[in-house]
Amino acid sequence: DHRINRECPVAKLCGGCDFHHMDYAEETRLKAERVRACLNRIGGESLESIPILAAPGCHGYRNKAQYPVSSHKNKAFAGFFRAGTHQVIENDRCLILPEEMDRVKNAVIGHMTRFRIPAYDEANHTGLVRHIYVRRGAVSGQVLVCLAVNGRKLPHAPELIESLKTIPGFTSLVLSVNTKKGNVVLGDEFITLYGPGTIEDTLCGLV
Repeated sequence: DHRINRECPVAKLCGGCDFHHMDYAEETRLKAERVRACLNRIGGESLESIPILAAPGCHGYRNKAQYPVSSHKNKAFAGFFRAGTHQVIENDRCLILPEEMDRVKNAVIGHMTRFRIPAYDEANHTGLVRHIYVRRGAVSGQVLVCLAVNGRKLPHAPELIESLKTIPGFTSLVLSVNTKKGNVVLGDEFITLYGPGTIEDTLCGLV
C-alpha cells in the first residue's frame, strides 16, 4: 500500500536510496522500528514504540557528495556505486543532493572530456581522477571541491577553476593525492589549488 513510483530513474540500480520505493511516512515508521528493535535486542530495553522526528524535506539535504569516476569507451562519467559492487551508475541529477554538487560533478567530467584526462582504472591502477568529493556548508553555502587523484598534478587546472567559479558558493579546490591500490577514497596528502582549502559553516549557532 505504501509503494510509490521512484522519482529517480536510476534508483533501482544506484546503491544510495534504499527506501526510495515507498512513501516517506512508511520510511520513517520502518526506521523507528529498526531502532526500537536494536534497543530492545542489544540494549535490553522493552520499548513498545519510540518517537521519530521526520525531516522537513527529502530533497537537497545532503552536505557531502562522493562521486566515483569511471569511463566507458574512453568517455569519463561519474555517479554512485551499484549496491555491493564497484560498478559506477551514472546519474545526471541526484535529488538528495544540492544542485551545486551535481554542477561540480558535471564541470569536472566536462573538464576531463575537454582535455582528455583519463579516469582511474582500479583493475589496472592506471588513469588519474578517482573520485570527485564535494562538501557544501548548509548555512554558509560554501562549496569545497576535492579531487582524489592517482598523481600529484591536474592538467589544465586553471581552466577547471574558472569553470567552477560559475557555481554558487565555490570556495576551494583541493587535490587529494592517492596513488595506492585499493578502494580507499582519500590519500594522505592534500594540495590546495584554489582558495583557502577549507570551508566554514554554522552548527548549533557556532561557526
